[in-house]
Amino acid sequence: MLRLYRQLLIGRSYRKAFSQVFAFGAFRWVAVWLLVGECAANGQPVGTTGAIVIIAVDIISHSGWSGSNIADRVRERRRWADMLTLQTFYSLFLQQVKESGVSRTDVDDLFKKANEAAITEIERADKDSRTQNGWLDSTAWHWFGGVLYFLGQAVVYFLYYGSAFWVFQK
Repeated sequence: MLRLYRQLLIGRSYRKAFSQVFAFGAFRWVAVWLLVGECAANGQPVGTTGAIVIIAVDIISHSGWSGSNIADRVRERRRWADMLTLQTFYSLFLQQVKESGVSRTDVDDLFKKANEAAITEIERADKDSRTQNGWLDSTAWHWFGGVLYFLGQAVVYFLYYGSAFWVFQK
């Protein structure tokens, strides 16, 4: 399993996946631009309506992709907490077995202690992250970054879709 995981992160499989993702992204941009332009070439109201539908579907699909990325980050954080819990549990378990034997080991208590240790470790890592990033890690700064990202996306999409309308308009 580790060998397969390593192959996906390093080597031919990684380069192949990366190039395919890049190629699909480029294809998507060109295909959507051509579809919007072709619809815009049909004039009012059918062509414009078709172009707006394509634009809406494209933006909705991009939003779905962004949402799945957020869900992946949440799952990754949960998996990290589970891995820390299990790692701590097994070290506590081995220590308990060495000290008092298998018959006196309370597994539920060990899991409780391991979970508390994992939560403490995550809180410490979160605090360290805030300390390292300083004022850049404040909520207001993240909201400001979100507003800037929104404005940037609005400009980019306006130029992208607007260029298709402009080039293909009759």
